Amino acid sequence: MGTGGDEFAFRKGCTYGTLLVDVEVGRVVDVLPDRTSETFAALVKDHPGPEIICRDRATA
Repeated sequence: MGTGGDEFAFRKGCTYGTLLVDVEVGRVVDVLPDRTSETFAALVKDHPGPEIICRDRATA
């Protein structure tokens, strides 16, 4: 499975989250409560299914 991750604003300028999508079927897998690398790393560690992860080049 390939997973794509991208940030979005719950409230622009204040609160951001991360949307995770199964890129093979175009289905939302999860919504993370923030856009930190620590939260994303914890998800990958707890759910080791994705073989490929694609993301944008944001500094967060």
